[in-house]
Amino acid sequence: MFQSRKIMVLLLICLSFSACMPWAAEWSKSSSKTRQTRGVYHRIKSGETLWSIARAYQASVQDLAEINDISDPNLIEVDDVIFIPDANQVIDNIIPSARRSEVPVRMDKKQESSPVAKPPEGDVNTSQVSVKEEPPPSTEKTEQTVKQKTGGERKQPIQFDRKRFIWPVTGKVISRFGIQPNGMYYNGVTIAAMEGTPVLAAAGGTVIFSASLKDYGETMIIKHEDSYMTVYTNLGCRIREADDKVRKGDKIALLGKSEKKGEGYLCFEIRHKNKARNPLFFLP
Repeated sequence: MFQSRKIMVLLLICLSFSACMPWAAEWSKSSSKTRQTRGVYHRIKSGETLWSIARAYQASVQDLAEINDISDPNLIEVDDVIFIPDANQVIDNIIPSARRSEVPVRMDKKQESSPVAKPPEGDVNTSQVSVKEEPPPSTEKTEQTVKQKTGGERKQPIQFDRKRFIWPVTGKVISRFGIQPNGMYYNGVTIAAMEGTPVLAAAGGTVIFSASLKDYGETMIIKHEDSYMTVYTNLGCRIREADDKVRKGDKIALLGKSEKKGEGYLCFEIRHKNKARNPLFFLP
């Protein structure tokens, strides 16, 4: 009932801003509020790496890195615990499972441009494939398509894109993307700063939503090129309206308040094709 009322409010607001409807309605279904998500916790054992774990669970290394806020996979240690989204059960014997999941396929540019793999609904491997050990004959796109070999293991580098966006507000990150200590899942980051601090457009684009939302406060959504969008909630005062064109660094709002007098915070999301991405992998 609560979720239905929230979506109804959003849809009514969007009637006034038709350009925002496809984006804002989809965003509301997986908003920046913490939520429960399906998956398992895997405790790392000797000899395991993020890459072998990803192959065993038929998951994307990039997804595991972002969800668990792992900027350098080489620094994970034995007994560290990572969250595997959408997995149904823990795999105890990672290395054999990872090897069984390897089925040689031809590597082409289209595959590498969309590296995110869907985890299985059960402990099955039949729908997943990975690249063959040898690099493809073509050398035209070797840097982008050939996975690195280190110690006999193919390691696809974690991707960062820290030139695309800027920090929307200067402050301290008090909540990070992904799994929280209480087991809940968070789609963005929370940045603490003084109430009234200017909030900037993280990149140039078009404002597709600018209104107040129940449970989120003053909210703005900006659509950017290459199917990206950014979401800003808990704003104190919105300066830009729907359909406004903004440039990177333009002031779009003032920061809203928190429970402590004089202090405020911003809930900020980066989405690509409406999939929540870890902002710390994009911000400089």
